[in-house]
Amino acid sequence: MKNIFPVPCLLCGCLQNDAVCQECQQDCPLMPKAICPTCAMPCVNANACANCNNQKPILKSVKALFQYDFPVNHLITLLKYKAHLSLLKWFAKQILMPKETSYLLPIPLLPKRLKQRGFNQSALLAKEIAKINPQIIVKENVLKHNATHQNQTGLTKQERIKNIQGAFFVENSKHLENFPLILLDDVMTTGATLNEAARTLQKNGFSNIHAQILARRM
Repeated sequence: MKNIFPVPCLLCGCLQNDAVCQECQQDCPLMPKAICPTCAMPCVNANACANCNNQKPILKSVKALFQYDFPVNHLITLLKYKAHLSLLKWFAKQILMPKETSYLLPIPLLPKRLKQRGFNQSALLAKEIAKINPQIIVKENVLKHNATHQNQTGLTKQERIKNIQGAFFVENSKHLENFPLILLDDVMTTGATLNEAARTLQKNGFSNIHAQILARRM
């Protein structure tokens, strides 16, 4: 549903009916056509990149909406740190979800970070996606975050991989049916968080695991 009254675009300030006007949306950098299907990095002919061929990732696919560049990075900052929650509906409308029934699992925040921010942007986004896609079932309380790990922001790739090990655990999964699992996060940098989440799910007996992200750092 569109806003009844015009609202200012969060990028240019023009009055329109969405968080981002159509003109500014054209400035949001889309993903390249040729990307690796399992890590969403550019590669030749959209085949699996050399890194994924060597490591055989647990994630069956990773789909990114945008590249993490201006103005997308600014919009995500507004969402996460300025609580511009009108962006949730705008982002949700851009995402193409599978037609088949699937579980959508938002990546949980550190409990300390959740308390500071007051909301988990991935969990709120998942609910907006489900409103548009009735075949999508949000499962917010299956993947949980331990309270013993530090935030990933500012860490190197190797530090991220080491820091995130053992960060997640699974609860309330016995009732889940044999539907695909889609992990949802805002930004993918090294892939350490999503891969650790997928590894945790795999240890608990799941295998058909995918990921949807808003933006991919190139």
